Amino acid sequence: MRQARLRRRRQAPSALRIGSGRALSGRGAGLGAHHCASGSIHAIIARAAAVCVVNSGVGAEALLHEKPVYVFGRADYMGACFVCATAGDFDRQFQPGRSALSREELHRFWYLLRESYAVDLSNRNEAKKEITRRVDDHLRQVAAQGAIERRPER
Repeated sequence: MRQARLRRRRQAPSALRIGSGRALSGRGAGLGAHHCASGSIHAIIARAAAVCVVNSGVGAEALLHEKPVYVFGRADYMGACFVCATAGDFDRQFQPGRSALSREELHRFWYLLRESYAVDLSNRNEAKKEITRRVDDHLRQVAAQGAIERRPER
């Protein structure tokens, strides 16, 4: 039986639901054993074979634990996950113990995310300048390709 672990969002009681992929996908209630538990999300992830999320930060935490993550929505980290966009994607992609990226690729993913995309928010004014610079650079690149009208420089 496939095991999947789900944790409710922060505003809901801390709970863990364990069951078969079929039961979770709604193709038949009662197909898998279900169990609720509470505790640290890191302890829960450590025991998981894989983590399924819609767009939760728990998916990013699971990647830090080097667990396979299945995304059923959109997330900043979905490039390192299995993406389940249509019915049946989970069943087609799920292989116990297999992640979307190798350990080395996952480490490179985190490095690039941190060094190329993340913005230090500890100083609001500096963060605002950096975000503005990145948006302006992107708009200039797109305008140079003729995809949008060029706006006057500030």
